Amino acid sequence: MKIQSERILIRELNTEDSTDLFLIYSDKEAMKFRQTAPLLTLEDAVQTIERARIDIETRTTFRWAIVNLETAKLMGTVVYTPKDLGTAEIGYSLGRDFWGNGYASEVVRLLVEYLQKTGYHKILARTALENFASQRVLLKNQFTLIPNTSDQLWYELQTLKTLKSTISILGCGWLGMPLAQHLISLGHLVKGSTTSSTKLSVFKDSGITPFLINLDDPSTDQAELHAFLDNSEILIIAIPPRFKHANLAYHLQIEQLLPFIQQSAVKRVFLTSSTSVYGCQAALITETTPTAAESESGQQIVLAEKLLLDQSSLKTTILRLGGLFGPNRHPVTFLTQKSEFENPDLSVNMVHLNDVIALTTQLLIQEKDEQNAIYNLVAPYNQTRKQFYERAAMERGLQLPPDTVTDWSLQKKVCGDWVVRQTNTPYLF
Repeated sequence: MKIQSERILIRELNTEDSTDLFLIYSDKEAMKFRQTAPLLTLEDAVQTIERARIDIETRTTFRWAIVNLETAKLMGTVVYTPKDLGTAEIGYSLGRDFWGNGYASEVVRLLVEYLQKTGYHKILARTALENFASQRVLLKNQFTLIPNTSDQLWYELQTLKTLKSTISILGCGWLGMPLAQHLISLGHLVKGSTTSSTKLSVFKDSGITPFLINLDDPSTDQAELHAFLDNSEILIIAIPPRFKHANLAYHLQIEQLLPFIQQSAVKRVFLTSSTSVYGCQAALITETTPTAAESESGQQIVLAEKLLLDQSSLKTTILRLGGLFGPNRHPVTFLTQKSEFENPDLSVNMVHLNDVIALTTQLLIQEKDEQNAIYNLVAPYNQTRKQFYERAAMERGLQLPPDTVTDWSLQKKVCGDWVVRQTNTPYLF
């Protein structure tokens, strides 16, 4: 990760920074407003850098080095801590040699711009009551004081630069609904579809313009579809494919939708797909791996992807999701109800709901040169199914069923690194 201006570079800390970091962090005057005590030894600095590396790997806190480009000297550190999907708290520490030259304001500005591009819409900071210099820095960067009951002052950024577009989300279910709410919080106008009339009022209460659309129903109102897409620049297709008791195959539902898209203002389409399109393969799977769907559902998804990718008038982004889990929904609860734990030694290919929303938001904000794009959204757990589910079961006080022998012909390991490199947005869960 690198953020750069004409004067400073923000990058990851490394062991070569330990001496300079010790000089800064051991200065009692410079560090008097930090929440941790000044460093006492050079080894403390080495351990601080190692903790920063671990925190980044576990996605709990992101602490980076601030470097003076003219002298290549470490100036201090900047940090942000994700609080939830759209909220982050920021902070910084500068050595005394760099006070009074506008560096602190520049660091805060650069970090705020980075977080906004990453999809954070609520950015917080706090200072000690006596830290007047940091308070001035925050006010200069358009933070305002907010009420709180702590012994510190809390500030919130008040003006955010966001892309305000009209976005239609086809299928505001377990994924589409929180995605819609997140996009609304960023200033977008969101239209959302549901197949249930009882949810229309829920959509309205959430700020979503509601539409009743069921592509599997031949009687779906065509005027409703036109209105749903009217004036929308972006369409997100998040309807979960249903293969049992469906009147129309999934890819035929997408085919039925195409004429309405072509008659609308939609220029960008996002399709939430699945890693099932790859089937089972022994080699590491990336976006360049050919599809080899084995199930009927996977084959229908491949056909749906192709229908959209073949539309020369559209810029299509395919999001191939791993196993989706999130708040109040974890597959371990279903696994514990089974009599056997099948294939415990296979790789796990999962992604958290909040990571899908964050990465999708970033792809919406960015404008890539390519007409079409495909991304695997799979978190880098590097765990077996047994390791992943054991931890989830322990956290919930559940008991896993007994293991069976692993069928290695079902092995599949999907790499989701490409979307991170393209968006500079790490998986947080």
